[in-house]
Amino acid sequence: AVGVIAEIITGMKNAITPLTGQLLQLLLRRLSDVDPQTKSNAAYAVGRLVEFSEADAEIVKEYPTILSKLEPCLEQQTSRLPDNTTGCLSRMILKHRDQVPIGEVLPAIVKILPLKNDYEENDPLYRMISQLCKYYRVPDFGECHRLNMADKWEDQTVAQLTPNLVPVFQEVLSDEDQLEDERRQELIELVRYLNKAQPGIAPWIDQVA
Repeated sequence: AVGVIAEIITGMKNAITPLTGQLLQLLLRRLSDVDPQTKSNAAYAVGRLVEFSEADAEIVKEYPTILSKLEPCLEQQTSRLPDNTTGCLSRMILKHRDQVPIGEVLPAIVKILPLKNDYEENDPLYRMISQLCKYYRVPDFGECHRLNMADKWEDQTVAQLTPNLVPVFQEVLSDEDQLEDERRQELIELVRYLNKAQPGIAPWIDQVA
């Protein structure tokens, strides 16, 4: 049933807004379910609700509760739970970045990458990471650098995690099934930039089509 709710939210997009409160309370209960598949579907549904609903105040009010329920899900290697949890957290950051403790959440996400089971969640994940890379100081490199991409954000946490992320980027880009064309191209551009900003950090990028 929770999986069906997720598909309904995805299909209705912002028309789901009037049902936000009712659905959110239901899904929050399912995030505490003992069944991993139910929790996984609930995480996916919450992420889609965050993405599409325009009831921002109603959703933001529940961000602390959502985050507390999602945190242990990242470590549970059952079903697609870590992948759908990562997708949900990514959508939460994309929608209301100022309501998420990036310094705590992003390292926890990076620790379990790359995603193993649900490549659909790579889209919000790498869109979020690319967004966080607008302005940042490359470790041990010097001046602040800027990616030539519109509507991105500055974040120091992602800069500190760059050495951990680059091998993940390599693995994801080596498999063309992991990303849709637009997201793949965005990630390639990001890695090319990183390799110029810190020469030699990703020499393999020149061989990626």
